[in-house]
Amino acid sequence: MKNRDLIINLIQKDLKHNQLVLNLNGIGLDCNGYYDLSMLRTVAKLMGIKEGSISDQFGDLYESYMQESVQNVITHNPKSFADMATKCYESLLACVDIEDRQNSIKRS
Repeated sequence: MKNRDLIINLIQKDLKHNQLVLNLNGIGLDCNGYYDLSMLRTVAKLMGIKEGSISDQFGDLYESYMQESVQNVITHNPKSFADMATKCYESLLACVDIEDRQNSIKRS
């Protein structure tokens, strides 16, 4: 996929952002979703998913990685979340491949 590095970088930044927001929520500074970056739609678009066609599985998978970000140690290291972002990307790519395969079988 030609956008691989860009997508991984966006996921990495979103993981770090979610770590901050979820930890702030954890100490009572709830932002009520005001600072949500909505990277899911951008990542999906870069992965070739049409607007409005994001499956529940794709969204749930992405969100599971975002929720897991809270468990990582808070650090100023710019490479933090690099491995997790790559795993997230690979999982999302597998999800897209499976869904494409299922859709092609349905059309046959």
